[in-house]
Amino acid sequence: MSGSLIAAAGFFVTHRVLGFLVARFGFAGLDDIASFPLLVFCLLLFSLVTMPVSNGYSRRREFAADAYAVKTMGGPEPLVGALEKLADQNLSDREPPRWIEWLLHSHPSISRRVVRAHSIAARK
Repeated sequence: MSGSLIAAAGFFVTHRVLGFLVARFGFAGLDDIASFPLLVFCLLLFSLVTMPVSNGYSRRREFAADAYAVKTMGGPEPLVGALEKLADQNLSDREPPRWIEWLLHSHPSISRRVVRAHSIAARK
């Protein structure tokens, strides 16, 4: 649902900005194929601005799923084992720089998820 809302907002904002830019650069209209690079630029810019927000929401949901897994399975070991196997299989960076994780990653880093799983188990 949140992805649909962000996409709808993106197309709305892009339509408004594109209308301004098309007039500013002297294209015939929004349907002028020569203005296509402006459309791509507007969509890319909107995506870059909203990516940290949507990724933050996704990471929050992933932490909630991890907490549910720890509580349901009775401890962090099964989750930590699965995360470790996934990290090995995918050759993941277990501890990326915090700013890269914030900006680009839709899932928390493996090391952060492992620490959180152990802290959830300790609070029981």
